[in-house]
Amino acid sequence: MGFKEVSVVEVREVLSVWLEGHGPRRVADRAGVDRKTVRRYQDRSPVCGRGRG
Repeated sequence: MGFKEVSVVEVREVLSVWLEGHGPRRVADRAGVDRKTVRRYQDRSPVCGRGRG
């Protein structure tokens, strides 16, 4: 498995749509990423000071 560099824009888009209250499938569709990627970003978001509550 290789290393994929992601842009800050991609991460911010995923997290902003998620923080609007949408589920992983909707977030993935709007951000143009896989649902597994959405889940990975969500799991790491509390470490970055972001979270739904």
